[in-house]
Amino acid sequence: MANIKNFFSIKDLENITGISTHSIRIWERRYQLLLPSRTTGNQRIYDINQLKTLLNIAFLKKAGYKISKISNLSEEEISTIAQQIVDKDAKSFYFISNMKIAMYEFDYQLFNQLYEEALRKQTFTEVFINIFIPYLHFLGLFWQTKTISTVHEHFISNLIYQKIQLHIAEIENLSPTISSPTFVLYLPEEEMHEIGILFLHYVLLSKGYRSIYLGRSVPVEDLPRLTSAFSNLYWIASFTIRPDSKKFKKYIDKVVKILTEQDQFWAVGRHLASISPQTLPSNLRIFGSLKDVLSEIK
Repeated sequence: MANIKNFFSIKDLENITGISTHSIRIWERRYQLLLPSRTTGNQRIYDINQLKTLLNIAFLKKAGYKISKISNLSEEEISTIAQQIVDKDAKSFYFISNMKIAMYEFDYQLFNQLYEEALRKQTFTEVFINIFIPYLHFLGLFWQTKTISTVHEHFISNLIYQKIQLHIAEIENLSPTISSPTFVLYLPEEEMHEIGILFLHYVLLSKGYRSIYLGRSVPVEDLPRLTSAFSNLYWIASFTIRPDSKKFKKYIDKVVKILTEQDQFWAVGRHLASISPQTLPSNLRIFGSLKDVLSEIK
């Protein structure tokens, strides 16, 4: 449990809340909003309760409150006002902020409470697009800046994964209403981040398409088994880390040998944006984000 984070540096607070270290220092001096402890080297150290307070402050500022007014409120008043704003209107920033707290405290009950509250105001697809996608983006940033550990990332990712699976279970026994095309979704070898592609599977099923989900780390050599069973296939593969843009062309050369003339191949990956479409076969497209794919499906 040594990797579990209970205390945070001022840089951690900036990464998590989006409030600059400069602003945090000023608010401490001018308004005494936070009272950090100090290390022997005189560095600021914040606990989880101070992180909660700062996240609520960030939410109120985003809602139009001035810091001078917020500074006169107690922690309980700040939390109450934040909840009142959410009760009137579904504010994604609020849900994302509190899901960060749920992650750091390994609080699945708080996560479920936030999720159910969001679901009362939005559809599952809207919750995923407005809350989960931005939240997963934050997770990526946290990972890069070492603000979270593996246990944090796995805990929250698995909770989101479970929600998608629950919604898939509600509709996967329904017969497809659209006979063609058939979609095949998978992750290439060494890829493990399947939340996005699993959500696409849910969207396709909910729209009446036949969607075949193959899951993680699928060898390209095994894909021909699908081409012999189905015609007019739309392949969707997510490339989060592998292969990188330099090796992507070599991977695509293997894929092209498998595709029939009627097949389409969609590659989803932010790091693939630098690849010129002119260098790719006509039946292969690159999408920079999950939202781009969702727009195309619509």
